[in-house]
Amino acid sequence: MKNIVENNKLLAEFLEFEKVKFLNGCYTFIIPDYLSHGEYKNLTLEDNKEVVAWDVENLIFHKDWNWLMEVVEKIHGMRSYGVLINPNGTYIQDEDDKVICMTFKNEEVNGEIISSSNIEATFNCCAEFVKWLNKNK
Repeated sequence: MKNIVENNKLLAEFLEFEKVKFLNGCYTFIIPDYLSHGEYKNLTLEDNKEVVAWDVENLIFHKDWNWLMEVVEKIHGMRSYGVLINPNGTYIQDEDDKVICMTFKNEEVNGEIISSSNIEATFNCCAEFVKWLNKNK
């Protein structure tokens, strides 16, 4: 679960979700209108603007295709990177067809299945890509 929370936070930052840090050190992300789907506005900002905000533990890139496809679209829009999703997994390559990361459905690491579905494989691949991108800026 820890990895899911960390990767969700990473993807929210990649999409430049506005982040609010509270006194207890917890991060809350303001959910853009295009993903909040008219949910109850549960946070009032200093400028009296009401927004939908979720704690980092509640982000859902790992289980909602609408959220995850926002990440995929942003990657597609960068320097000709491509995200290829197929029935067996997902990979991201650059304009020279060099594979940056690859994850498979039902992929096993140290005896544990880390991607039991296409959305999990895509989520893991996108998170690995963002980590790679941050390291290679």
